[in-house]
Amino acid sequence: MDYNPDTLMLLAELIIAVVAFAVIVASLRITSGEKLNAFELMLIQFFAESGLMVFIVAVFPLVLLEFGLDEQLVAIISTWGALILLVPYFSYYFWRRSRIEAPANIPMIVSSVGWLLWVFVLGITLTGAFWVPSLAIITALVFWGLCSFVIVFLGYLANFVGRKI
Repeated sequence: MDYNPDTLMLLAELIIAVVAFAVIVASLRITSGEKLNAFELMLIQFFAESGLMVFIVAVFPLVLLEFGLDEQLVAIISTWGALILLVPYFSYYFWRRSRIEAPANIPMIVSSVGWLLWVFVLGITLTGAFWVPSLAIITALVFWGLCSFVIVFLGYLANFVGRKI
């Protein structure tokens, strides 16, 4: 069965819109004249970096498909690409969090656990032990990226309006 890339394209479009919205809203706090702490500044960076990273994960297989590559080869390359992006980025992100002693709130814990599970799933996928790489797995990863982004953003938004999570 051939993969229909419409869902991946739709998710890519949603992600870029949500990233733009989140970065603008998060940056509004800067224009209010209020001094942001290191954690809040790191979150603004996180919104831009992680959102664009997930966008790349979504668009990369679409670009490869345009070259006429076999769907299975695109799935393998895309799975490796996602893993190569995720592991260094989140290692760096957790290192940054530890340096500023960022608080651990519920949205951040949910997001972090989800990303760690996805790194595990991608690794298992590449072994072919239980299932083979597929564009459906990449689509599910991108959907999680969107969900994770929204979870963290809602936590930030709650803090922005004065309600701690």
